Amino acid sequence: MEVTTEDKIIQAAEKIFVRDGYDGARMQDIANEAEINKALLHYYFRSKEKLFQQILRRKMQAFLPKIQKIVHTDLPVLGKLEAIVEGYLQMLFANPRLPIFLIYSAYRDPSILEHMPREIFDDLIRFLRKAIKEGELKKVDPEQLVVSIMGMCVFPFVARPIASHMLGKDEEQYSIFLKKRKKEILRVLEELTIDSGGDK
Repeated sequence: MEVTTEDKIIQAAEKIFVRDGYDGARMQDIANEAEINKALLHYYFRSKEKLFQQILRRKMQAFLPKIQKIVHTDLPVLGKLEAIVEGYLQMLFANPRLPIFLIYSAYRDPSILEHMPREIFDDLIRFLRKAIKEGELKKVDPEQLVVSIMGMCVFPFVARPIASHMLGKDEEQYSIFLKKRKKEILRVLEELTIDSGGDK
């Protein structure tokens, strides 16, 4: 599939924003990275702020609605959790710089979180509470569980330089390590399901 000029700009801008931060990013550097001239860049995005907001909007719209759809399927609890983890990890493999970008963005300007619809997370919390009430999940704090799932998925990507050094792994070895994350995360989550053979 052919990459559009707008897509090239978005990809280039994300790289520059992560590398230099919002304040350090220059439109000329983004144009150079996208291999276009600055005039064309301004034709698509009149300001750095508009470009920044468009990246955030795209990233949110690409992933968050999928969680909502999974929650409302007829899958069993563990099946839903597996689908959420798999979708989350797929998004991270496709956009490994995204977590750093979002964290930096939120610290820089908390108002950008308005692009992150709360109702999706509310749906996830309700799903977990219902599963606990109906005896499908052990009694855990749903909010803590959501944050734990996010952490288990995201942290290895955010902390890649530190974790790979501490584990003594080169880039290729760490990539293999990351591909094993789904299995390990699901092993933890399976222990929370009532039919896992653990305590009820």
